Amino acid sequence: MRFAALSLTALLALSAHSPALAAETCEFADDLAQVTGVAVVTGEGRAQFGATPDAAGACSGKGCAYLLPGDSVVTGQTSGAAICAGFQSKAGRMTQGWLPAARLAPAKPAAADWVGYWGEKDRHISIRKAGDQLAIEGGLTYQGLGPVFSGAFKAKIAATGPILSFSVDDKGRPVDPAKAEECCRVKLALVGPLLLVTDQGCVGAGSAVTFEGAYTKAKR
Repeated sequence: MRFAALSLTALLALSAHSPALAAETCEFADDLAQVTGVAVVTGEGRAQFGATPDAAGACSGKGCAYLLPGDSVVTGQTSGAAICAGFQSKAGRMTQGWLPAARLAPAKPAAADWVGYWGEKDRHISIRKAGDQLAIEGGLTYQGLGPVFSGAFKAKIAATGPILSFSVDDKGRPVDPAKAEECCRVKLALVGPLLLVTDQGCVGAGSAVTFEGAYTKAKR
Protein backbone atom coordinates (compact mmCIF):
# COMPACT_ATOMS: atom_id res chain seq x y z
CA MET A 1 0.00 0.00 0.00
CA ARG A 2 1.15 3.52 -0.72
CA PHE A 3 0.80 6.00 2.09
CA ALA A 4 2.82 9.02 3.17
CA ALA A 5 3.20 7.14 6.44
CA LEU A 6 6.23 4.89 6.64
CA SER A 7 6.14 1.61 8.56
CA LEU A 8 7.21 1.85 12.17
CA THR A 9 8.54 -1.67 11.77
CA ALA A 10 11.03 -0.34 9.23
CA LEU A 11 11.78 2.60 11.48
CA LEU A 12 12.18 0.99 14.86
CA ALA A 13 12.43 -2.80 14.64
CA LEU A 14 15.69 -4.28 15.88
CA SER A 15 16.73 -7.91 16.19
CA ALA A 16 16.59 -9.40 19.69
CA HIS A 17 19.85 -10.02 21.53
CA SER A 18 20.68 -12.86 23.89
CA PRO A 19 19.84 -12.40 27.61
CA ALA A 20 23.52 -11.92 28.33
CA LEU A 21 23.50 -8.81 26.17
CA ALA A 22 20.13 -7.49 27.35
CA ALA A 23 21.73 -4.57 29.16
CA GLU A 24 23.26 -3.37 25.90
CA THR A 25 20.24 -3.95 23.68
CA CYS A 26 18.95 -0.82 21.95
CA GLU A 27 15.45 -1.84 20.92
CA PHE A 28 12.14 -0.09 20.15
CA ALA A 29 8.82 -1.91 19.75
CA ASP A 30 6.19 -0.92 17.19
CA ASP A 31 3.87 0.33 19.96
CA LEU A 32 6.47 2.97 20.97
CA ALA A 33 6.48 1.54 24.50
CA GLN A 34 10.26 1.92 24.74
CA VAL A 35 10.19 5.50 23.44
CA THR A 36 10.55 7.68 26.51
CA GLY A 37 11.48 10.95 24.84
CA VAL A 38 12.57 12.91 21.80
CA ALA A 39 15.92 14.67 21.59
CA VAL A 40 17.87 16.96 19.30
CA VAL A 41 21.57 16.52 18.52
CA THR A 42 23.64 19.40 19.88
CA GLY A 43 27.29 20.38 19.96
CA GLU A 44 29.62 20.47 16.99
CA GLY A 45 30.48 17.96 14.32
CA ARG A 46 29.28 14.41 13.93
CA ALA A 47 27.56 12.43 16.67
CA GLN A 48 28.61 8.85 16.02
CA PHE A 49 26.32 5.87 16.67
CA GLY A 50 27.77 2.94 18.60
CA ALA A 51 26.66 -0.69 18.68
CA THR A 52 27.12 -0.73 22.47
CA PRO A 53 26.95 2.00 25.14
CA ASP A 54 30.74 1.99 25.49
CA ALA A 55 31.11 2.57 21.75
CA ALA A 56 28.76 5.58 21.59
CA GLY A 57 30.52 8.47 19.87
CA ALA A 58 33.72 6.50 19.32
CA CYS A 59 33.15 4.98 15.89
CA SER A 60 35.65 5.87 13.18
CA GLY A 61 35.97 4.95 9.54
CA LYS A 62 33.88 5.08 6.38
CA GLY A 63 31.16 2.71 7.58
CA CYS A 64 30.22 4.63 10.73
CA ALA A 65 26.69 5.97 11.07
CA TYR A 66 26.38 9.47 12.46
CA LEU A 67 24.05 12.43 12.94
CA LEU A 68 24.62 16.17 12.71
CA PRO A 69 23.58 19.02 15.02
CA GLY A 70 19.86 19.71 14.63
CA ASP A 71 18.85 16.13 13.78
CA SER A 72 16.00 14.72 15.89
CA VAL A 73 15.79 11.22 17.38
CA VAL A 74 13.51 9.14 19.58
CA THR A 75 15.20 8.06 22.78
CA GLY A 76 14.83 5.10 25.09
CA GLN A 77 16.90 3.61 27.85
CA THR A 78 20.09 5.11 29.23
CA SER A 79 23.24 3.12 29.96
CA GLY A 80 26.06 5.00 31.60
CA ALA A 81 26.87 8.04 29.44
CA ALA A 82 24.96 6.71 26.41
CA ILE A 83 21.33 6.80 25.27
CA CYS A 84 19.53 4.36 22.96
CA ALA A 85 18.29 6.41 19.99
CA GLY A 86 16.52 5.93 16.68
CA PHE A 87 16.65 8.22 13.63
CA GLN A 88 14.86 8.17 10.30
CA SER A 89 15.62 10.44 7.36
CA LYS A 90 12.91 11.95 5.17
CA ALA A 91 13.89 9.43 2.50
CA GLY A 92 13.03 6.59 4.88
CA ARG A 93 16.53 5.45 5.80
CA MET A 94 16.61 4.09 9.34
CA THR A 95 19.49 4.18 11.84
CA GLN A 96 19.48 3.31 15.52
CA GLY A 97 22.00 2.60 18.21
CA TRP A 98 23.77 4.28 21.11
CA LEU A 99 24.60 7.99 21.13
CA PRO A 100 26.53 10.03 23.73
CA ALA A 101 24.06 11.54 26.20
CA ALA A 102 26.12 14.73 26.25
CA ARG A 103 25.27 15.32 22.58
CA LEU A 104 21.48 15.15 23.07
CA ALA A 105 19.10 17.79 24.41
CA PRO A 106 15.38 17.17 25.10
CA ALA A 107 13.15 18.40 22.27
CA LYS A 108 10.74 21.16 23.26
CA PRO A 109 8.30 21.62 20.36
CA ALA A 110 5.89 24.53 20.40
CA ALA A 111 2.18 23.87 19.91
CA ALA A 112 2.49 25.32 16.40
CA ASP A 113 4.99 22.61 15.45
CA TRP A 114 2.24 19.99 15.80
CA VAL A 115 -0.23 21.87 13.61
CA GLY A 116 -0.77 20.57 10.10
CA TYR A 117 -2.21 17.84 7.91
CA TRP A 118 -0.04 14.76 8.32
CA GLY A 119 -0.21 11.91 5.79
CA GLU A 120 -2.56 11.58 2.83
CA LYS A 121 -6.29 11.43 2.23
CA ASP A 122 -6.61 7.68 2.83
CA ARG A 123 -4.75 7.84 6.15
CA HIS A 124 -4.10 11.11 7.88
CA ILE A 125 -3.80 12.96 11.17
CA SER A 126 -5.10 16.54 11.20
CA ILE A 127 -3.93 18.80 14.02
CA ARG A 128 -5.01 22.39 14.68
CA LYS A 129 -4.90 24.79 17.59
CA ALA A 130 -8.05 25.09 19.70
CA GLY A 131 -7.43 27.75 22.30
CA ASP A 132 -4.65 26.49 24.57
CA GLN A 133 -5.11 22.91 23.33
CA LEU A 134 -4.59 20.88 20.17
CA ALA A 135 -7.60 19.47 18.31
CA ILE A 136 -6.49 16.15 16.81
CA GLU A 137 -8.48 14.15 14.26
CA GLY A 138 -7.48 10.95 12.52
CA GLY A 139 -9.11 9.33 9.51
CA LEU A 140 -8.37 6.08 7.68
CA THR A 141 -9.93 4.21 4.77
CA TYR A 142 -8.41 1.07 3.30
CA GLN A 143 -9.58 -1.61 0.90
CA GLY A 144 -7.41 -4.57 0.00
CA LEU A 145 -8.80 -7.71 -1.60
CA GLY A 146 -11.68 -7.84 0.86
CA PRO A 147 -13.98 -5.37 2.59
CA VAL A 148 -13.33 -1.69 3.18
CA PHE A 149 -11.92 -0.90 6.61
CA SER A 150 -12.24 2.54 8.14
CA GLY A 151 -11.24 4.17 11.37
CA ALA A 152 -11.37 7.57 13.00
CA PHE A 153 -10.61 9.33 16.24
CA LYS A 154 -10.67 12.84 17.63
CA ALA A 155 -9.42 14.43 20.81
CA LYS A 156 -8.45 17.71 22.42
CA ILE A 157 -5.27 17.67 24.44
CA ALA A 158 -2.67 20.11 25.73
CA ALA A 159 0.68 20.19 23.92
CA THR A 160 2.78 19.22 26.92
CA GLY A 161 5.85 17.95 25.10
CA PRO A 162 7.06 15.89 22.12
CA ILE A 163 5.01 12.82 23.13
CA LEU A 164 1.21 12.85 23.50
CA SER A 165 -0.98 9.94 24.61
CA PHE A 166 -4.75 9.79 24.98
CA SER A 167 -7.68 7.38 25.12
CA VAL A 168 -11.12 8.37 23.80
CA ASP A 169 -14.49 6.83 23.02
CA ASP A 170 -16.13 6.92 19.59
CA LYS A 171 -17.33 10.48 20.24
CA GLY A 172 -13.91 11.81 21.16
CA ARG A 173 -14.60 11.94 24.87
CA PRO A 174 -11.64 11.15 27.16
CA VAL A 175 -11.89 7.80 28.91
CA ASP A 176 -9.85 5.85 31.44
CA PRO A 177 -8.48 2.87 29.47
CA ALA A 178 -8.27 0.85 32.67
CA LYS A 179 -12.04 1.15 33.12
CA ALA A 180 -13.30 1.27 29.53
CA GLU A 181 -13.82 -2.09 27.81
CA GLU A 182 -13.66 -0.50 24.36
CA CYS A 183 -11.77 2.67 23.51
CA CYS A 184 -9.33 4.14 21.03
CA ARG A 185 -5.81 4.54 22.39
CA VAL A 186 -3.34 6.76 20.56
CA LYS A 187 0.30 7.72 21.13
CA LEU A 188 1.99 10.43 19.06
CA ALA A 189 5.64 11.45 18.98
CA LEU A 190 6.81 14.56 17.13
CA VAL A 191 10.34 13.85 15.88
CA GLY A 192 11.60 16.70 13.73
CA PRO A 193 9.77 16.49 10.38
CA LEU A 194 8.05 13.20 11.28
CA LEU A 195 4.96 12.40 13.31
CA LEU A 196 5.15 8.86 14.72
CA VAL A 197 1.78 7.29 15.45
CA THR A 198 0.67 4.10 17.15
CA ASP A 199 -2.90 3.15 18.04
CA GLN A 200 -5.09 0.42 19.44
CA GLY A 201 -8.83 -0.06 18.97
CA CYS A 202 -9.27 2.85 16.55
CA VAL A 203 -10.20 0.79 13.46
CA GLY A 204 -13.12 -1.61 13.00
CA ALA A 205 -13.03 -5.00 14.67
CA GLY A 206 -11.29 -7.73 12.70
CA SER A 207 -9.08 -5.30 10.80
CA ALA A 208 -5.32 -5.69 10.61
CA VAL A 209 -5.07 -2.08 9.39
CA THR A 210 -4.08 0.62 11.88
CA PHE A 211 -2.94 4.23 11.98
CA GLU A 212 0.54 3.04 12.94
CA GLY A 213 3.29 4.71 10.95
CA ALA A 214 5.63 7.66 10.49
CA TYR A 215 3.79 10.54 8.84
CA THR A 216 5.14 13.55 6.98
CA LYS A 217 3.35 16.89 6.91
CA ALA A 218 1.50 17.48 3.66
CA LYS A 219 2.08 20.66 1.67
CA ARG A 220 -1.27 22.38 1.29
